[in-house]
Amino acid sequence: MLFYEGVWPRPVKWIPHKNNFILFINSTVAFIFAFTFVTLFHELGHWTAYRLMNFDAVIYHNRVDADISSITNSQHIIGLSAGPLAGLLLAIIAFIILKARNKNNAFDLLLLWTYLLSLVNFFGYLMLTPLSAAGDTAKIANIIRGVSTSLA
Repeated sequence: MLFYEGVWPRPVKWIPHKNNFILFINSTVAFIFAFTFVTLFHELGHWTAYRLMNFDAVIYHNRVDADISSITNSQHIIGLSAGPLAGLLLAIIAFIILKARNKNNAFDLLLLWTYLLSLVNFFGYLMLTPLSAAGDTAKIANIIRGVSTSLA
C-alpha cells in the first residue's frame, strides 16, 4: 500500500509504507478524534451564537438546546448558520496549520482528517438543503420560505 507524503499543493511524492497496519490504526484513531472534535466545534458554533444573543443554551454531544420562545427569524438563522460556518472556519484553520507545518506525522494526520471532515460537514449541509427538512441549512431554508421549524 502507498500513502501520500505531504499535503496538496505540495509536489506529489509517493513512498511505500513499511507497516500498513500501523498506518491503518493511526488513521482510524485520528479519524475518530477529528470527527469528535469537528462535531463539538460545530455545536460550539451554535452555542456561541445563541449565548452571544443572550439566549440560554445547553450543548450536548450532537445538538444544542436553546430557549427560542422569543427568537426572531433573523436570530434563528444566525444561530442555525453558526454551526456550519464554524466548521468552515475550522477547515480553513486546519489547512493553514497543515500547510505551514511541512511535516508528516500523526498530528498532521489528525489535522488532515479535521480539514477533510470540516469540509464535508460544511458542504454536506449545503448539498442536503434541498433534499431534506432536517439539518441546519434546511431549517434556514424553511425559515426563509416561512415554514415553521424547531431547533431540535
